[in-house]
Amino acid sequence: MSKPYHKRFTRFNPRTIEATKTLRRGWSQKTLDEQWLASRAWLDAVTQIYRVPEVGFEPNSGGDFYQIAQKKIYMKKPSIITLLHEFRHHLQYTAGPEMIGGDEPDARAWSLSLYYRVAPITFRRLARENRIIHVGPDMTNRESFAV
Repeated sequence: MSKPYHKRFTRFNPRTIEATKTLRRGWSQKTLDEQWLASRAWLDAVTQIYRVPEVGFEPNSGGDFYQIAQKKIYMKKPSIITLLHEFRHHLQYTAGPEMIGGDEPDARAWSLSLYYRVAPITFRRLARENRIIHVGPDMTNRESFAV
């Protein structure tokens, strides 16, 4: 059995970790508008860290996805893990990192590993509450959902 998604990436740029800690700080107390603004600020920071083109970002009632041709992230509501996941897609298609198991498993592993790195206690709680897609309460991959 392969490593759980949240343990597949172990090395992150220290500036990415700090930017993600900043994004997460006080998240649940922020208004939706403040969460959108914090998300945009995080995207601006990490595009500079990874030296990739600016990524578009906007709310979209249709779902969460990355539009490759437009280099744009669409999200239905602010979510840190979803933001990290969709940004990884931006990295995949602009910086070309080596991917682990294809674009979806790679984005899933990168985003969950980064979130676990900056907030392990919260990650464990959310997993126990069954609130992290693709990770079961026992912190293993839910393969039935895997792409």
